[in-house]
Amino acid sequence: MVNIAKRILNRMTNIKQRYLSKIRYQFIILLIITSILPVMLMQFMNYNLSNKIISKKNASIIDDNLSANKTNAENIFDDYHKLIYKIYTDETFIRYLKNFNKITDESSIDYTVACNNLMNCINTHIRLYPEVRAVGIYGKNDKTLVIQDEKADNDSIERFFEDNNKYLFEHIKSQRTSSIGLIDSESPYYNKEDPVFYIKLRTLNHESLAYLGGIILFISQEALQQLINNEAAASYEFSSNYILMENGYVLCGKANQAGIHFNEISRMNYNFIEANGIRTYENKDIKISVTDLSHYDLTLVNIVDKSVFFKDIEHLWTLSFIIISCILVIALIIANIVIKGVIKSIERITNMMNILNEDNLNVFIQDKSNSEIRTIETSFNYMVKRINHLLEENKLQYEHILDITNEAHKAELKFLELQINPHFLFNTIDSINWVAIREGYEDISQQLNNLAWILRHTIQNVNEVVPLTTEIDILKCYLDLQKYRFQNFKYNIYIKDSIDHLYIHKLIFQPFIENSLLHGFANVTRQCYITIRFFILRQKYLVIKIIDNGTGIPPEQLSKINRVLRGMKCDDSGIGLYNISMRLASYYNNRIKAFASSDTNETCFTLYFPLDTLQGEMRDV
Repeated sequence: MVNIAKRILNRMTNIKQRYLSKIRYQFIILLIITSILPVMLMQFMNYNLSNKIISKKNASIIDDNLSANKTNAENIFDDYHKLIYKIYTDETFIRYLKNFNKITDESSIDYTVACNNLMNCINTHIRLYPEVRAVGIYGKNDKTLVIQDEKADNDSIERFFEDNNKYLFEHIKSQRTSSIGLIDSESPYYNKEDPVFYIKLRTLNHESLAYLGGIILFISQEALQQLINNEAAASYEFSSNYILMENGYVLCGKANQAGIHFNEISRMNYNFIEANGIRTYENKDIKISVTDLSHYDLTLVNIVDKSVFFKDIEHLWTLSFIIISCILVIALIIANIVIKGVIKSIERITNMMNILNEDNLNVFIQDKSNSEIRTIETSFNYMVKRINHLLEENKLQYEHILDITNEAHKAELKFLELQINPHFLFNTIDSINWVAIREGYEDISQQLNNLAWILRHTIQNVNEVVPLTTEIDILKCYLDLQKYRFQNFKYNIYIKDSIDHLYIHKLIFQPFIENSLLHGFANVTRQCYITIRFFILRQKYLVIKIIDNGTGIPPEQLSKINRVLRGMKCDDSGIGLYNISMRLASYYNNRIKAFASSDTNETCFTLYFPLDTLQGEMRDV
């Protein structure tokens, strides 16, 4: 088994390497996957969806047709019911029946006249009902009379009535309503060419309510059958309607199927559903719908043969599948013929590229294609030429790079030699500071300390993130230095909320302070103030306001400054503000909002920092 599995695996590997790795076969597989399979799948889905839609609509049509047939059947049975009661309540008929019961001599002229009177009376009532084949009269003392349509062969009906009249009217005295029956297929009186059913009713003397006998109507099922199984209807081919009696016998059915026992439901397995008074039994081949009629405990049954119903649509879909399959096969053949030249060109290029290697760079495609592949072939030849040319240039450039590298090392050494050591600058400031202390110049010493701290803070990584409190301390040192520069200058810093946990990038505030000192206080002789406020707004933002009482900013210049603070560059707006705007945008992903407002005596810069951008420990970014 292991050897067989290995052989199968090796065989599949060989097939994959020999065929599936080839672009020719990949194209065919791609065409099948992208074209043929989706089309066939779509057809299959359309077929199933169409069947479901048609089945659903057909179910509605069948239910509607069943309801219509139920109404028609109930109407005709209502007519038969009214007919027999019309005869039953006819005073003339009652009078003639009384006379018929009184005559004992059936050979007398009076008996013949009584029979003729009854016949004329009955014919008057059934004149509009040609489906009534005969009328049987049952009188007292077992006297009988059959009134039949002379145009039809009713011998079997007459014999059935004569032989079974006592049985038919055995219980009629206790029945207050009419009842229904039929001559079933097991009876010797059954006529399969024209099966009949009957409706019987007792007759009474309306004055004394004395029993006079009974009346029975023998009715052909042909009219009823044509009513519920209309040959002109579109559903006639695949649908059959039956009227069943309480005992399960067919009272009326398609193609004169009357008098037989209905056993369609009992002999097969069905799924049962009941809704809106309709009981449905259904399997994959047949659908049976049953509903009750309002007369004589009858039921109306509709049977749909699904194989006949879907026959035409299955033929249509089969033909569609065949036609689509043929079209797809033809398209596959045509596509293979059309693409054959392209595939050969690609295979030729592939073979040339396989030959091309480091030791063999003199490979060129001689026979070029006439399609777009020609561009690839030309590019391949050009690429080979360029590779050869670049290899030659590479040798020269390598030697040149060695020379440049040596010169760069020399220049770098000279640059390092010329650099000023920052420690020299701090040591020099420290020496001057000791001289100032020794000579008693404490103010100068303090300013030198402030300057040294600011320089150390500045020359380190400018992108460093520091505690906000540390940045405020540096800001105070910077402002103290400016107080010695401007004798009429004072500053105030207000911190409303706790900011010990917040961190900020270095040197954020200096450009705004410099703007106030250089521009706001220029040519101002009165006392100058700068006020800096820190507070938390709605637990979402750190707000910083830098306010000076300088000369203010003209409206046109103020508009340019606000554009700069939004990230737009203006030529005469100041490089410092533009740089700080770019830094804020870079550090905080454009989430910092900065605005400037001004009048003749005050200028205010307002900055909004989202608190989530100022969280965390000190870090180097």
